[in-house]
Amino acid sequence: MNWFGESWLAPMCDPADRVETPVGLECAHCEERIAAGDRGVFLNGDPRPFHFECFIRGVIGSVGHQKGACPCYGGCEDDPPGATRREAARAAMEYFEEHPPEPFIEIRIPEQQLKDIARVVRRVLRGLLARHQNN
Repeated sequence: MNWFGESWLAPMCDPADRVETPVGLECAHCEERIAAGDRGVFLNGDPRPFHFECFIRGVIGSVGHQKGACPCYGGCEDDPPGATRREAARAAMEYFEEHPPEPFIEIRIPEQQLKDIARVVRRVLRGLLARHQNN
């Protein structure tokens, strides 16, 4: 995944993956043009950019979804009435920031399973590193 604009300090904002802001291209979600100063992402292999808030809205859902009042939950609320797709994406981000979800249930994993998981992760990371170094 490539990103553009000002970093939002997430692990995905690796400087090596930063690209020029695609000024003038349409956002794949809201269809508004990307402007200088916007930040966002290109998803794997897709030539169309996403504004940051449009990308995040795809992860967290609409305001109605976050409230549990959208059709997924048997309700009818989705995006704010009359809002553009980008305005709705911004509203979803604002709602998420003001109403963070409840923490996930803590799951206790036995120590031996954690060691097994760590061993697999190390093996996968070594393989990815070797593949990256060969390219």
